[in-house]
Amino acid sequence: MRRRRVAAAGDELAADPVAAPPYVVVTGEGVLLRATLDQRLLVHVRAFRLRPSPEPGTPPRYERGADSPAAVVAVETTD
Repeated sequence: MRRRRVAAAGDELAADPVAAPPYVVVTGEGVLLRATLDQRLLVHVRAFRLRPSPEPGTPPRYERGADSPAAVVAVETTD
């Protein structure tokens, strides 16, 4: 459908469209779940945090995120 809309505007897509919602994205902090309802729904599951290394030249470390679900899961909606 998007490809036809773009073609109707006289252009073409540079890449194939992504799959239909819901989307699951793996991030450096955990997982981001996206869905389009009446609004865009975003659910962040911040299971990890990146701790910078105190020693120069040493890569940062991943640590487990917060212990409580309320601190790990964040839900937001956008227009």
